[in-house]
Amino acid sequence: MAMRIMASILIADGHAHVSTLGIGPAKLAKKFKESGGWFIVLVSLPPHYYGLDDTTENLVRAAKIHAELCSRVRGEGMSVACIGGVHPATVDRIIKTASGDPMKALDKVLQAVESIIKMVANGVIDGLGEFGRPHYKTLPASFVANELVLLRVLEASKDMDVPLHLHLEEAGTLTVHMIDKLAKVLGAGGLSKVIFHHSSIAIAKEALKRGYSATLTGRKQIIDKMKPAGVIVPGAMLESDYIDDPKRPGLVMYPWEISENVKKAIEEGVIDEDDAYVLGVGSVKRIYGVEP
Repeated sequence: MAMRIMASILIADGHAHVSTLGIGPAKLAKKFKESGGWFIVLVSLPPHYYGLDDTTENLVRAAKIHAELCSRVRGEGMSVACIGGVHPATVDRIIKTASGDPMKALDKVLQAVESIIKMVANGVIDGLGEFGRPHYKTLPASFVANELVLLRVLEASKDMDVPLHLHLEEAGTLTVHMIDKLAKVLGAGGLSKVIFHHSSIAIAKEALKRGYSATLTGRKQIIDKMKPAGVIVPGAMLESDYIDDPKRPGLVMYPWEISENVKKAIEEGVIDEDDAYVLGVGSVKRIYGVEP
């Protein structure tokens, strides 16, 4: 039985990163494919992961480098959704280090965001992310700046009908409620292509109930809680959030570890093969319109 499972389960990674400084696209694709991986969502990293600083030009350049890395992963036979953005921590850092009016610093960020939106419109990348709010205490100006950026990309995601990965604080259902309110103001409420990245069980449950999508870390202890919580439904995906940083190898987890944990959960009867199909294929089709 275990051997049949090992051969038949298709694995998707709903949010991961690849860097020029880490193991790189070829090794990432090879090892993930060997584990049963067929689809991976690759999200751009802040400029310093590519050896760049945080200028407006480099925010865009980082997205372009990321698009090239996505192409190289595709070249290894992997199905890829390529997502580009400006991480909330990057916006936070830019606002904190700006001299003078923080609005001028925000304007530069928004210029980069508009360029990234054009990359989506031109088919260079497939969606936006990650955007949102820092998950740590910060300056009020940084929080507001990120909120203004978030409003812009929610609008763009709705208008272009493309995926948007959200990086947010951990405030449980309040986080979902707040995003839902913002999205509804823009006419983007309940869109399945708006994805609550790195969700807790509580956030995923609330987001999915309201029509959004969610990615949860593919650790065994989280998979074990998903079925009892009712969150193995179309729109829910597992993620590694692997950052491909040689200084922090394996953080958050490797993409190929998702497969190990899914198969272990099936062997233990925690989930079944139908559940694995929802997480690894059904949700990919719903959000990204892609099938094996």
